[in-house]
Amino acid sequence: MEESMNRVSYLLAIRRSKAVGEPPLMYGIGVYFAIQNAIKAFRPDARMVFDAPYTPEKVLMGLYS
Repeated sequence: MEESMNRVSYLLAIRRSKAVGEPPLMYGIGVYFAIQNAIKAFRPDARMVFDAPYTPEKVLMGLYS
């Protein structure tokens, strides 16, 4: 019974999708802002530049420049 209910819900979804793609996107945004908060905690006077992606070099430049 449960299997047939799942099959029906897939048929009603857009292009028979079974999942939503937003969670991985949200995880990436969370990491981006966590790095910004860490830089701001280390150097409160740091000028925040919103250039993605954050590479290790960009993070170090944000910490020490």
